[in-house]
Amino acid sequence: MNPAQERLAKTFVARERKAKKDVETIVGPVPAPGPALQVVLVDAEQKQFKDLHVKQRLEDLKDAIFYVEDLLNLISYEDFDVVRVTKSLLESVVRNTTSATSKVWESDNLDILRVELKKNSREK
Repeated sequence: MNPAQERLAKTFVARERKAKKDVETIVGPVPAPGPALQVVLVDAEQKQFKDLHVKQRLEDLKDAIFYVEDLLNLISYEDFDVVRVTKSLLESVVRNTTSATSKVWESDNLDILRVELKKNSREK
């Protein structure tokens, strides 16, 4: 990888990490369930055997928790692997750039890299 590609990779990674930090700032840390929530969950667990609506809500809540855990794991994995994937994508974009006036670091190409990175992470 040449120096221009290295700089582009570092810029792309820095932008992605900043975006992740921005999301963390907006969302904030996920708090542990407090005592009040635990009381509600225990009550709901007892009621689920008599009330199918409560049982369905608990199952929906469990599915949502698993989804969030999977999403957080994916974000952590992508953050760990983003440099290798970005370099690979950059090399691909450089190989596929046909116009002599086209620059890899143009914003359109960064958008292409972002789309390819997301597609790549879904395929894993």
